[in-house]
Amino acid sequence: MASVRLIHWNEDEGLERQKQLEALGYDAAFDFGDGPAVIRVLRASTPDAVVIDLSRMPSHGREVGRVLRMAKSSRHWPLVFVDGEPEKVAPTRALLPDATYTSWGRIKTALPRAIARPPASPVVPADVMSAKPAVQKLGVKPGFKVCLLGSPKGFADTLKPKPARVSFTARADRTCDLFLCFIRSARELQAQIALLREVVDRQTVWLAWPKKSGSPGRRKRLEPSRTLTETSSARLDSRWDSSISRSARSTPPGRGSRSSGANRTPANPKRGRAV
Repeated sequence: MASVRLIHWNEDEGLERQKQLEALGYDAAFDFGDGPAVIRVLRASTPDAVVIDLSRMPSHGREVGRVLRMAKSSRHWPLVFVDGEPEKVAPTRALLPDATYTSWGRIKTALPRAIARPPASPVVPADVMSAKPAVQKLGVKPGFKVCLLGSPKGFADTLKPKPARVSFTARADRTCDLFLCFIRSARELQAQIALLREVVDRQTVWLAWPKKSGSPGRRKRLEPSRTLTETSSARLDSRWDSSISRSARSTPPGRGSRSSGANRTPANPKRGRAV
């Protein structure tokens, strides 16, 4: 039985589509939630195909496809994009022209064809983030007050081109629009998280740690904890990696209320309900 991962940005509709795939004889799992969390779940699996619904949040579906194609481990997985308004599907077709594009009415014939003919020389999109300056990756906007906690000496001067009227501070308070925290140890991580929980409401928080942080176990301890939900990642420079995070208090209404995480991880291989 072929295994399929379904990506859909509406939980109820996704569960119905999962049942449709199961009725066609597939071992289907449904992933639902924020993009980075979905990507982590996908990379831990080895599906015969990934089905991405574009009827909701098509840019998110396109980004999932882009990331899967950029990774060597998932580059040859058949990608099947389903439904969506033609003008909103067009950017995905331009980015991934060798993927399969179909409708739910035609999935019965399109999906087995895609599985039978995985891409031999898949199109690999360019890494658009690598070409952006760090200040743009961080999302620093004109007029922002940026809090730098534990930053290396002179780091603020490297954030160029700096938008107009941007100011930097080493003091964390509620007037800051964006926080960039540099983490070098697990103790420092916990201390900065405790401070952030007192001042962060809905602002953006970036956590940065040294690229080569020793063993995988030590690096894992420096990455965002359960107090913060990771939503994206970026490379600041040759020395620092980073991830953008939200505090539990700043989670938008309606997100995460029915699950403990950002994704819908199957409790059993045939049911995509969260555990």
